[in-house]
Amino acid sequence: MIVHELRDIEALNQLVARYCHLVDARQWKDLAQLFTEDATCEYGFLGSFNGRNEIMTKFFEPLAQDHSFMAHMVHNPIVEVQDDVASGSWYLTAQITLEPMKQAVWVMAKRQHRFKRVDGSWKFTAIKVEPWYFSRYEQGWAKICRGLAAGGTGHPICGGIATVQTRGSSGCASWLWALTGSLRPVRYYF
Repeated sequence: MIVHELRDIEALNQLVARYCHLVDARQWKDLAQLFTEDATCEYGFLGSFNGRNEIMTKFFEPLAQDHSFMAHMVHNPIVEVQDDVASGSWYLTAQITLEPMKQAVWVMAKRQHRFKRVDGSWKFTAIKVEPWYFSRYEQGWAKICRGLAAGGTGHPICGGIATVQTRGSSGCASWLWALTGSLRPVRYYF
């Protein structure tokens, strides 16, 4: 591998880490600058969003009202660079507190990214997230995600949180019900 390729790979790892920091800190203006104008985001059952403006206004900005705490961590990167375009995948582990019931949740997903160098800086052109599980903190994932451990196909959404309504690409993310002793609707964004 050539030195400039290693620099690009490190720059892309830094971009993905910066994304996580900005989401957790709710710094939407700075986060928006990490995307190209025509970027796309696919969040599985949470919805698809086209263009930087829609990604920010329909997906990220509503996060503040639905999450009192977010800590996104990415790891195990696999990155490929070809001149001024790149792609990569990362595992995501996150701890999130859903409002209004103060439910702590474990999240695991695989993230696939595409990038483009614009005026010397790397930007996201596409993000695709494949959720593996959402699990209540106190329950964990071991007992309820047996299909994943046994090599089952697909990745379960588990732990007492289930999808009940999915809205299209122009709407908000899915509505999920968190089962915490009573049924309370919660908009959950990933």
